[in-house]
Amino acid sequence: CSSDLFAGLNVQARGSKFLDSCTGKEIKSGTQATITNPLIPDFREITLMVHDFALLFDKDGCPLNPPPFPGSPDDPGVMGINYKNEPIQFRLKEPDCDPAYVFSSWVHGDPVTPMLLAYNGDPVRVRLIQGAHEESHSFNLHRQRWHRERPDLDSELDQQQQLVIADSFTLEFNMEGEGDLDMLYHFGAIDDIWNGNWGIFRSFEKEVPHLIPLPDRKKPAKREKPLPKPTGKKPPMVKQLDYCYPPNAKVRKYDVVALSTRIDYNKHGDHDPYGIVFALKDDAEAILSKRLNPEPLILRANVGEIVEVTLTNKITGPFHHDGIHGYPDVPVAA
Repeated sequence: CSSDLFAGLNVQARGSKFLDSCTGKEIKSGTQATITNPLIPDFREITLMVHDFALLFDKDGCPLNPPPFPGSPDDPGVMGINYKNEPIQFRLKEPDCDPAYVFSSWVHGDPVTPMLLAYNGDPVRVRLIQGAHEESHSFNLHRQRWHRERPDLDSELDQQQQLVIADSFTLEFNMEGEGDLDMLYHFGAIDDIWNGNWGIFRSFEKEVPHLIPLPDRKKPAKREKPLPKPTGKKPPMVKQLDYCYPPNAKVRKYDVVALSTRIDYNKHGDHDPYGIVFALKDDAEAILSKRLNPEPLILRANVGEIVEVTLTNKITGPFHHDGIHGYPDVPVAA
């Protein structure tokens, strides 16, 4: 319902214990837990509930996008994850308004949405619950993959899961990665992300005091250097290193550019004068000179090959919506 009156029941295997992932003490409830069992591998359990048009209030107690009158047919409220959201528009502020840094904890600090934690290699189960009452939502987790059918190891690998009204899904994977890493998760489309339906999944290579190791796994190495902290400044540029591919590997290299160009949709003159497209670098001049109408870019490779993509931003000219990066219209403005 629109008042967000919903809950979940996660059923574990017989003999399981539910531990606070920070203290290691047994708990009765909570959206994040460490599950231990003498007969099956221990794992991190995370529950994410998505809801739309929730009747939320700001820090001063003022309603966000309230209905114009009781019983109004208009959609009230905003989106949320576990009763939290982190609107992007509030992160487009000094020291840098560049949208490239809206997800950066280095610049803006961590979002208030659930911070998901694990160590590299940990088994993870994410329980998705669609508490929303009007729209379907698409869950995305960058970098990690899971089998579409958990018991079937031959089923397709996914990075996205669609949820319809009153739906649920459990995705299971082992945390892949090296070093300490942040991964973006979100319930998209763009308006959901803009309204704050996104967060960070943070995985550690070495021990941290606020996350217990899984009891049946090797203890992480002791941390020697402190974790980075928000600086309020742009992060340093990444050093481009030469890639070392395996011997005799087949490598396909693609040079891709992002372009601002007119897109003609049909011979009747329907077109987008402010189109933005991906294209092969070799086709860019022909597209900009109107000798070639752009098409959706499809890159191809064979199983087992290595794909190297060099992407260059060649977008010029005014953006959509009077030059403010094409930001979407949302129910609540900053």
